[in-house]
Amino acid sequence: MIRYKVVDAYGALWRVNLETLIRSKNTFAPDQIIRYPEVAGEGRYTFSLWAFPEDTFATVLPKYTKWVKNYYKTKGYRTNMLHVGYRIAQDRNSLLSYSFQGNAMTIDPVSTGNQGWWEFLAAYNDWSSDQGGIPLPNQTFGVTRAQAVRALGERLDAMAVKRAELDPANRFLNSFFRDLLGLS
Repeated sequence: MIRYKVVDAYGALWRVNLETLIRSKNTFAPDQIIRYPEVAGEGRYTFSLWAFPEDTFATVLPKYTKWVKNYYKTKGYRTNMLHVGYRIAQDRNSLLSYSFQGNAMTIDPVSTGNQGWWEFLAAYNDWSSDQGGIPLPNQTFGVTRAQAVRALGERLDAMAVKRAELDPANRFLNSFFRDLLGLS
Protein backbone atom coordinates (compact mmCIF):
# COMPACT_ATOMS: atom_id res chain seq x y z
CA MET A 1 0.00 0.00 0.00
CA ILE A 2 1.41 3.38 -1.01
CA ARG A 3 0.32 5.02 2.24
CA TYR A 4 2.53 2.74 4.32
CA LYS A 5 5.48 3.09 1.96
CA VAL A 6 5.32 6.84 2.66
CA VAL A 7 4.97 6.17 6.42
CA ASP A 8 7.96 3.79 6.29
CA ALA A 9 10.10 6.32 4.38
CA TYR A 10 9.18 9.07 6.84
CA GLY A 11 9.98 6.75 9.77
CA ALA A 12 13.33 5.84 8.23
CA LEU A 13 14.18 9.53 7.80
CA TRP A 14 13.34 10.24 11.44
CA ARG A 15 15.35 7.24 12.57
CA VAL A 16 18.45 8.50 10.73
CA ASN A 17 17.95 11.94 12.27
CA LEU A 18 17.45 10.58 15.77
CA GLU A 19 20.40 8.19 15.59
CA THR A 20 22.99 10.27 13.79
CA LEU A 21 22.17 13.94 13.43
CA ILE A 22 20.65 14.91 16.76
CA ARG A 23 23.62 14.87 19.06
CA SER A 24 24.96 17.40 21.48
CA LYS A 25 26.24 17.74 25.00
CA ASN A 26 22.65 18.68 25.95
CA THR A 27 20.99 15.57 24.47
CA PHE A 28 20.88 12.77 27.00
CA ALA A 29 18.07 10.26 26.42
CA PRO A 30 17.62 9.12 30.06
CA ASP A 31 17.10 12.75 31.06
CA GLN A 32 14.32 13.50 28.56
CA ILE A 33 10.96 14.67 29.79
CA ILE A 34 7.93 15.24 27.60
CA ARG A 35 5.83 18.20 28.63
CA TYR A 36 2.43 17.58 27.10
CA PRO A 37 0.25 20.62 26.36
CA GLU A 38 -2.96 21.20 28.30
CA VAL A 39 -4.98 20.75 25.09
CA ALA A 40 -3.73 18.42 22.36
CA GLY A 41 -3.01 20.07 19.03
CA GLU A 42 -2.50 18.78 15.50
CA GLY A 43 0.69 16.97 16.57
CA ARG A 44 -1.10 14.76 19.10
CA TYR A 45 -0.35 11.10 19.41
CA THR A 46 -1.15 8.23 21.70
CA PHE A 47 0.72 5.14 22.78
CA SER A 48 0.48 2.09 24.93
CA LEU A 49 3.19 0.03 26.51
CA TRP A 50 4.09 -3.26 28.04
CA ALA A 51 7.38 -4.16 29.66
CA PHE A 52 9.14 -7.50 29.40
CA PRO A 53 11.88 -8.89 31.62
CA GLU A 54 15.22 -7.83 30.19
CA ASP A 55 16.50 -11.41 30.04
CA THR A 56 13.60 -12.50 27.76
CA PHE A 57 13.45 -9.40 25.54
CA ALA A 58 15.76 -10.79 22.86
CA THR A 59 13.24 -13.55 22.17
CA VAL A 60 10.12 -11.40 22.67
CA LEU A 61 11.03 -8.62 20.21
CA PRO A 62 11.30 -10.83 17.09
CA LYS A 63 8.03 -12.51 18.08
CA TYR A 64 6.43 -9.07 18.33
CA THR A 65 7.71 -8.10 14.88
CA LYS A 66 6.24 -11.29 13.45
CA TRP A 67 2.94 -10.72 15.30
CA VAL A 68 2.65 -7.11 14.07
CA LYS A 69 3.27 -8.17 10.46
CA ASN A 70 0.67 -10.92 10.77
CA TYR A 71 -1.82 -8.49 12.36
CA TYR A 72 -1.42 -6.16 9.39
CA LYS A 73 -1.78 -9.06 6.94
CA THR A 74 -4.95 -10.38 8.58
CA LYS A 75 -6.59 -7.18 9.90
CA GLY A 76 -5.24 -4.53 7.54
CA TYR A 77 -4.02 -2.29 10.34
CA ARG A 78 -0.60 -1.16 11.47
CA THR A 79 0.52 1.77 13.55
CA ASN A 80 1.15 4.96 11.63
CA MET A 81 4.07 6.17 13.75
CA LEU A 82 7.37 4.71 14.91
CA HIS A 83 7.41 2.30 17.82
CA VAL A 84 9.35 3.30 20.92
CA GLY A 85 11.05 1.23 23.57
CA TYR A 86 12.89 1.86 26.79
CA ARG A 87 15.16 0.04 29.16
CA ILE A 88 13.78 0.45 32.67
CA ALA A 89 15.95 -0.26 35.71
CA GLN A 90 14.50 -2.34 38.51
CA ASP A 91 12.13 -0.31 40.68
CA ARG A 92 10.66 -1.81 43.83
CA ASN A 93 9.31 1.52 45.12
CA SER A 94 5.85 0.94 43.67
CA LEU A 95 3.73 -2.19 43.99
CA LEU A 96 2.52 -1.68 40.42
CA SER A 97 5.99 -1.07 38.94
CA TYR A 98 6.56 -2.92 35.69
CA SER A 99 10.19 -3.43 36.66
CA PHE A 100 9.50 -4.65 40.20
CA GLN A 101 11.11 -8.06 39.59
CA GLY A 102 14.13 -6.72 37.68
CA ASN A 103 15.27 -4.65 34.72
CA ALA A 104 12.75 -4.51 31.90
CA MET A 105 12.48 -3.44 28.27
CA THR A 106 9.32 -1.94 26.79
CA ILE A 107 7.53 -2.22 23.47
CA ASP A 108 5.47 0.91 22.89
CA PRO A 109 3.41 1.14 19.71
CA VAL A 110 2.57 4.77 18.88
CA SER A 111 -0.25 6.14 16.75
CA THR A 112 -2.29 9.21 15.99
CA GLY A 113 -5.27 7.16 17.15
CA ASN A 114 -6.37 6.44 13.60
CA GLN A 115 -9.11 3.97 12.68
CA GLY A 116 -8.22 0.49 13.92
CA TRP A 117 -5.95 1.67 16.75
CA TRP A 118 -8.21 0.70 19.66
CA GLU A 119 -8.86 -2.77 18.25
CA PHE A 120 -5.11 -3.16 17.69
CA LEU A 121 -4.47 -2.27 21.34
CA ALA A 122 -6.90 -4.92 22.58
CA ALA A 123 -5.07 -7.55 20.50
CA TYR A 124 -1.67 -6.13 21.53
CA ASN A 125 -2.65 -6.38 25.20
CA ASP A 126 -3.66 -10.03 24.76
CA TRP A 127 -0.43 -10.82 22.91
CA SER A 128 1.74 -9.01 25.47
CA SER A 129 0.03 -10.73 28.37
CA ASP A 130 0.55 -14.11 26.67
CA GLN A 131 4.28 -13.30 26.36
CA GLY A 132 4.65 -12.59 30.08
CA GLY A 133 4.53 -8.82 29.68
CA ILE A 134 3.81 -6.40 32.50
CA PRO A 135 1.58 -3.38 31.87
CA LEU A 136 2.03 0.02 33.42
CA PRO A 137 -1.63 0.38 34.42
CA ASN A 138 -1.99 4.11 33.80
CA GLN A 139 -0.16 3.97 30.44
CA THR A 140 -1.60 0.77 28.97
CA PHE A 141 -4.99 1.49 27.46
CA GLY A 142 -7.57 -1.24 27.90
CA VAL A 143 -5.60 -3.48 30.25
CA THR A 144 -8.04 -5.94 31.79
CA ARG A 145 -8.20 -7.18 35.34
CA ALA A 146 -7.22 -10.68 34.15
CA GLN A 147 -4.12 -9.27 32.39
CA ALA A 148 -3.19 -7.21 35.45
CA VAL A 149 -3.62 -10.21 37.76
CA ARG A 150 -1.50 -12.35 35.45
CA ALA A 151 1.29 -9.77 35.38
CA LEU A 152 1.19 -8.33 38.89
CA GLY A 153 -0.20 -11.25 40.89
CA GLU A 154 -0.12 -10.82 44.65
CA ARG A 155 1.12 -7.24 44.32
CA LEU A 156 -2.29 -6.26 42.95
CA ASP A 157 -3.94 -7.81 46.01
CA ALA A 158 -1.49 -5.99 48.29
CA MET A 159 -2.37 -2.75 46.49
CA ALA A 160 -6.09 -3.37 47.12
CA VAL A 161 -5.46 -3.97 50.82
CA LYS A 162 -3.27 -0.85 51.20
CA ARG A 163 -5.77 1.26 49.26
CA ALA A 164 -8.63 0.16 51.54
CA GLU A 165 -6.51 0.91 54.60
CA LEU A 166 -5.61 4.43 53.45
CA ASP A 167 -8.98 5.27 51.88
CA PRO A 168 -11.69 3.39 53.80
CA ALA A 169 -14.44 5.73 52.53
CA ASN A 170 -13.41 5.16 48.87
CA ARG A 171 -13.10 8.89 48.29
CA PHE A 172 -10.18 8.44 45.91
CA LEU A 173 -11.26 5.18 44.26
CA ASN A 174 -12.08 5.84 40.63
CA SER A 175 -13.78 3.39 38.26
CA PHE A 176 -10.47 2.44 36.60
CA PHE A 177 -8.89 1.21 39.85
CA ARG A 178 -12.19 -0.24 41.09
CA ASP A 179 -12.20 -2.53 38.04
CA LEU A 180 -8.45 -3.19 38.06
CA LEU A 181 -8.42 -4.13 41.75
CA GLY A 182 -11.52 -6.29 41.38
CA LEU A 183 -13.71 -4.15 43.64
CA SER A 184 -16.65 -3.84 41.24
